[in-house]
Amino acid sequence: MTWLSLATGEGLGLVDETQEQVVYWIDDQGQQRRATLPAVIFVSGHQGAHP
Repeated sequence: MTWLSLATGEGLGLVDETQEQVVYWIDDQGQQRRATLPAVIFVSGHQGAHP
C-alpha cells in the first residue's frame, strides 16, 4: 500500500476508486495470492513534460 501513500501524500497522483486493478503474486509457500486495489494514476511533477 506504499504507492497509495506516495501518490496521495506527495501529490504525485490520485486514487481512482471507480477503477480497479488486480495484482497477483506468489507467496513464500508457493501459493498464488491476489489483491484488488483502486487504480492509481501517477502524474509528472514537471509542467510540459511528455512521457
